[in-house]
Amino acid sequence: MALFFNHVHEEEEDVMQKQYNNPMITKAYDILKTLSTDEEIRHRAKVREESMINEAIFMAGERKKGKEEGIKVGIKVGRKEGKTEGRKEQAENTALKMLAKNMNIEDIAEFTGLDVKDIQKLNQDIEGKA
Repeated sequence: MALFFNHVHEEEEDVMQKQYNNPMITKAYDILKTLSTDEEIRHRAKVREESMINEAIFMAGERKKGKEEGIKVGIKVGRKEGKTEGRKEQAENTALKMLAKNMNIEDIAEFTGLDVKDIQKLNQDIEGKA
């Protein structure tokens, strides 16, 4: 059956009738012949095919826009996270220096913006290394 549909446009009618004696293929060929002679049906098929092509082109464009938007958002989020991580790392370094000078943990939290628990953990890490 697949062979018929793949090569129907290449073969002459008499060759088709001799080569394909399967009743299903004969019926398909008759329907195909009827459809191809009807001008309105051919016009509808052409319009439908053009519509499908236009839709595929439109969808490809929309996918491209979506990817571009996703990349922009990803870059923006990455930069924001990078800045946040950089600030936190800087605050932790400052807190470590303040702990080394035996400053009060609550004061360090106030000056650095870090949570008291985070500073206590940093302090434990220092004491564990000493």
